[in-house]
Amino acid sequence: MSQERHPIPEHKELKKGQELDVSEEVSKNLERLEAMESAPENEPEVSAETIRKSIETEAKSAEQIKETEKPAEQTDKPYSVHMHAKLKVEAYQKILKDIQARLSTKDRRFSRFVHKPIIETVSEVASKTVARPVGIAWGSIITFIGVTISLLYAYRYGIPFNYLLFILLFISGYIFATVLELGAKVLIRRKS
Repeated sequence: MSQERHPIPEHKELKKGQELDVSEEVSKNLERLEAMESAPENEPEVSAETIRKSIETEAKSAEQIKETEKPAEQTDKPYSVHMHAKLKVEAYQKILKDIQARLSTKDRRFSRFVHKPIIETVSEVASKTVARPVGIAWGSIITFIGVTISLLYAYRYGIPFNYLLFILLFISGYIFATVLELGAKVLIRRKS
């Protein structure tokens, strides 16, 4: 509520012993306050009953609200993981074709062969299961030691060296190390 500002009346200089007469100003201010309180405000008085009645008439039911909040029917199916995977495959194929277009004829043929779905699937599975780095490392170490010892025996005693021994030692070292690695992982999982 804004209050009106009234100019301050000019004060006359008072002499010693003379009193200031403010009763006139006080009476004017009181009359003004009474007039403000008795005067009707700009907004009409609204009772609680009239507010309740207006709310009841204008209120919407929950069903009406749900109907208005429903989104418009979608023309496409909702987003799914299958669609995401399909988009990834399409992008991969497009990039692969772009790269293959820049290769020479010989490299392009090899790339098309290597990137066939069957060969890619086998390669992915093999990379996760077969090519264990620890197995390859220990297979190589055992092969080196075994072949060195067998070559020394073959040279010393004059026995012909069997080259199949190289492959057998590597496979046995690989299997041994892979079994140890997987066994250690199983034990660590059980402990934690």
